[in-house]
Amino acid sequence: MAQQLNLDRSQRVDIVCRKGDTFTLNLELKDEHGVAIDVTSHTFLMQVRVSDEDTTLTTASTDVPLLMAVDLTDASDGLVKFSKAAPNMKDVSSGLYVYDISQNNTSTEETILYGTFKVNEDISIT
Repeated sequence: MAQQLNLDRSQRVDIVCRKGDTFTLNLELKDEHGVAIDVTSHTFLMQVRVSDEDTTLTTASTDVPLLMAVDLTDASDGLVKFSKAAPNMKDVSSGLYVYDISQNNTSTEETILYGTFKVNEDISIT
């Protein structure tokens, strides 16, 4: 007899990026048969925080969670792009954070990815 029912379908994917570099993450969402999912009517949110219990990511310019821009230009082909411009990433202190990405359609909201978000220090400063 089952002792546990796990409804968490999210996948752990750890991210490493560099302070001051443009951050770009392209996701291609497909069904179990490998067919692209039309996500035109969906919304997505990617936030980076100091810890899973914290409400802030302290940067030089802000004390709010680091929100990534979402581009759904190719959403009918299952493509979602998350990004943050280099000047904004320059304000993020190097270190280890956590993130997650949630997907929301008309009937469900679900975390699809989560993990650590490591920002390596940049050597060249402009």
